[in-house]
Amino acid sequence: MYRFKPQRTLMIIAMLFIIIFIVLAGIKINQRSAIGEAARTDPPLLYDIHARWLDNSHTLQATANITFRNEYGDPLSELVFHWFADMYRNLSTQPIRERQLNQALLETKQVGNRNAADNFQGGVTTYSVTTANGKSLTYIHQNQALTIKLPKKLLPGATTQLTIRYEVKVPFGAHALSYSDHTVGGFMWTPQLAVYKQADRGWNRVPYNSSYRSDFYPMGQYHVILDVPEAWEIITTGQEIHRQHIDGRLLLETKSETSRQFAFYGGRYKQEGERTLANHLRVTVHRIHSLNDQQSVDYTSVLDTAASVADWLSATVGPLPYAELKLVEAPYAGMSYSPDGIVVFSRQPDGFVQRDELIRAIAKQWTQNAIGSNASTDGFISDGLSAFLAAYFEYNDNNKRWPQPALINTNMYPPAAPAVRLGADAELHYQAKGTAALMEWINQYNIEAFNSWIQSFYKTYSGKMTSVSGLLNTVSTQISPKAKADLEVLLTHSKPPL
Repeated sequence: MYRFKPQRTLMIIAMLFIIIFIVLAGIKINQRSAIGEAARTDPPLLYDIHARWLDNSHTLQATANITFRNEYGDPLSELVFHWFADMYRNLSTQPIRERQLNQALLETKQVGNRNAADNFQGGVTTYSVTTANGKSLTYIHQNQALTIKLPKKLLPGATTQLTIRYEVKVPFGAHALSYSDHTVGGFMWTPQLAVYKQADRGWNRVPYNSSYRSDFYPMGQYHVILDVPEAWEIITTGQEIHRQHIDGRLLLETKSETSRQFAFYGGRYKQEGERTLANHLRVTVHRIHSLNDQQSVDYTSVLDTAASVADWLSATVGPLPYAELKLVEAPYAGMSYSPDGIVVFSRQPDGFVQRDELIRAIAKQWTQNAIGSNASTDGFISDGLSAFLAAYFEYNDNNKRWPQPALINTNMYPPAAPAVRLGADAELHYQAKGTAALMEWINQYNIEAFNSWIQSFYKTYSGKMTSVSGLLNTVSTQISPKAKADLEVLLTHSKPPL
């Protein structure tokens, strides 16, 4: 007959409790892990911006709600944003190239009665900075930067939200951000989070270099609502979500999942055509429609070129991180910009569109936007690499000869010298000497080695920041340490063996 054994029964019950506890704990850990993974799918940097254009004052009145997650290894007591539109406060701080273009506009009387220098100036006014619940934060707006003191240190992995109310006075003329008789638009009108350098435990606060572009930012997600005149046609970074017409105004809602900055161009624009490439990238071209426009431009040829270049770059380098590439005509000759997802091209007085300049601007979508770098120290990546890719495309597509090295005023400096040492010749320096250096390296290793390396480099750093050192390290990894050493000599020695 079975006899009840209390000790054995208690042991069994205890073991059952332990098993149940382990199972429940495992479920809870898995739930926490899943929640953590879900949280990490949120973008580390989100800009939610509402901006209204006022025609009479030529200003943008805007509110930016910004969500930032600290993915750096350091606790942060402040956040720093660039206000590069402040470079338009004075003519002396504006880019030299833009000053030259605007001086030409004045001399040729293309600006009508706008002879006052004030029309060519602008800048940013910061009205307030608050937390998400409306608590005021201390900030300093100076030297093209906005430094915001956080209420408490933001630990690694933690998230903060803040709201910036501001106004941008947009200058007239040929600028990266400007208005003309028929158009308004550009970039650098939003607060841009600066790059944090962990080695220095500090933010990049360097103002815009008037000799050579020096804007560079981390990737972010943008949700933007633009409130503009109803008659406008408008082109923006990212994809349109919704549009609504209210009381003579157009409210356009757009979103970009991965961009370093947000650009828009509005006014008398008209889409002239579109192509969808094999990799589903949609390419469009937009012209300025003016009643007084008698110049003939072959926009079909512009679209054909853009589609061919984008298709080739997608296959040779890799896909862009966005779904659309929009070509937008500039109001004045000489203007050429390449903000995220948009290529601004210009035509000459006779209607001619410079093909090589257009191809380089398209290539910068890969070397300047998808891949990020400090233009002041690593401008070779943006301008040298894009110029070489443009030459490679022409050689591959039209069997043209490789370009011959140009005589320039920076022969004492190597191809990858910092832009701060090159001055106003930096862009031409990177284009000419950078292309020559890469051609020489290919002569040593062959074009297949370049193809293998450029794809690896792009895959490694698309959506991230890198430097010439990072570029060389991928050569070592993908090709060989010797290939890296040879390219390093060509890029960093004053007189490489060309």
